[in-house]
Amino acid sequence: MKPTFSRYHAPKDTLQRMQHPEPDPTNALPDPITKLALLLEEQGHATYWVGEGLSRAVDGKAPRQFSFVTSAQPEEIVSSLPTAVPTRSQGLSFVVPSASGPIDLASLRPGETIEANLAERGFRVLAMAWRASTQEWIDPHEGQGDLLARRLRCIHEPSRDLARDPLRVLQAARLVADLALGVDPSLEAAMEEAYRDGSAGVPTCRLRNEIH
Repeated sequence: MKPTFSRYHAPKDTLQRMQHPEPDPTNALPDPITKLALLLEEQGHATYWVGEGLSRAVDGKAPRQFSFVTSAQPEEIVSSLPTAVPTRSQGLSFVVPSASGPIDLASLRPGETIEANLAERGFRVLAMAWRASTQEWIDPHEGQGDLLARRLRCIHEPSRDLARDPLRVLQAARLVADLALGVDPSLEAAMEEAYRDGSAGVPTCRLRNEIH
């Protein structure tokens, strides 16, 4: 059965919503996690809070997870954070235990900017970053505006972003439920085909993790 979603309709106060102030999610970061980010910064590695936890914080909800990207390369992460555990065969992602729960930490690829990293995150509400050390808010695709407007849109053409990772269809459904968003019509139109054509190649473990 094809899933149904509430459609996004452009609000009348679009101009007003575009003039929203930058958020300050500092208080949503527990001290142990802030200290980890600042430790990497002290060693010269730009470190950014990203992902669904940040989106929830910007939306006024308590984060359920904490994901960071950093300019520190894997060997530098291991040197700075001896408790970091690699989670991918390429060695670019780690889980770091903390007193406030596990932290997902990933390296930016050599030469990759935070803007380039955000551009590959599929949905605009996930393409935001916060740098605690400088209080820098980075939102090149108006993700905060989409949260305020209660809409879910892809960063690029939906067929392109969904094809890169078919599990984004399930992620979209979860974001809609969790953040009370309406799905942009162009995204909804692409979802069924993307999942049908691409889900067979998704590892079972990733499918299970996304569902749970």
